[in-house]
Amino acid sequence: MFMELLDKIKLRETDTLYVLGDVLDRGPHPIKTIRKLMEMPNAICMVGNYELMAIECLEFLMKEITDMSIEGLEKEMLDNLVTWQYNGSKSTINEFSQLDSEAKQEYSN
Repeated sequence: MFMELLDKIKLRETDTLYVLGDVLDRGPHPIKTIRKLMEMPNAICMVGNYELMAIECLEFLMKEITDMSIEGLEKEMLDNLVTWQYNGSKSTINEFSQLDSEAKQEYSN
């Protein structure tokens, strides 16, 4: 949908696109949308509440998820994960988990 919208508004390189957050957890491909935005020098993105929830959980998502890593979760991280899950993290987590470790690192910077 994002790519269709870019075509529809005929965004030029001389235009500036302001994205007012909530890119993550919207639609089936939020990571692809973030990737496209990262490639656009004329896009300025603000962090919305969904991005903030993802950032708060990023440390855990960067690890291999095992029984041991789950057992070692601190209460704050567990609360962050539960809150994000409750608010619709599924599409973002699914797409993020398919990335290799190098790509995950790129998104975390």
